[in-house]
This record gives sequence, structure tokens and C-alpha cells, in this order.
Amino acid sequence: MGDILFLVGDVRSRSTLLSSLLDLYKDIGVTVESNFMLNLLAERSRFNEANDAQQLFEMLKGRDRFANLGLEPSDLASRYLRGNQKGVAAITSCILESYFAGKSLKQRCGW
Repeated sequence: MGDILFLVGDVRSRSTLLSSLLDLYKDIGVTVESNFMLNLLAERSRFNEANDAQQLFEMLKGRDRFANLGLEPSDLASRYLRGNQKGVAAITSCILESYFAGKSLKQRCGW
């Protein structure tokens, strides 16, 4: 997938404006606001210990703003199982690959 850029901002810092402007470029894709990275990093041991991929992504589904991404846990689980790596980096890659599926982009941004 290549390098991923993460946009991080504080309340009222105009970060939403920045993400909207970046998303106007055809070669840049920006996700909707989601706290999925915070959730993954804060509880990485729980996610690393999930019994199966479906369970792992079901755990994420109920997290703060993850639903904003509009992703199906079953799609994420199948992408995760096809990959060679496991853990937070692999989970992040699956989420962004699924979100940007079918789009030809030079840069992907998680927001």
C-alpha cells in the first residue's frame, strides 16, 4: 500500500478544514474522522490477543467513531487473514486498504 500519512488535530484547530482541502486533490485520499488508531494503540494487547480476525474487527466496530468509516468487519477480517503480518500495523493496513478500495491514489491519509 505504501506510506500512510496520519492527520492529527486538536479541537478547533482547523484540522477538519485541512483534511477537506487535502481530499479535494484526486491523488490524495483522506478518511473521515475516526479514532481507530487511538483505540488500537491504547488496547493493542487486547487486539493482538483476539481469538480470530472476525472477533478482532467486531471489537473495533463498537469503538468511538469507527462506524464513521463504514467498513464491514467480515471484509476487514478476510483482508487481515490474506496478509502475512499480524498486529496493529497489519490491522491499520487492512482498515485503510478497505476504506480506499478501488481508488487509485498516490497518498492515503488516516484522519
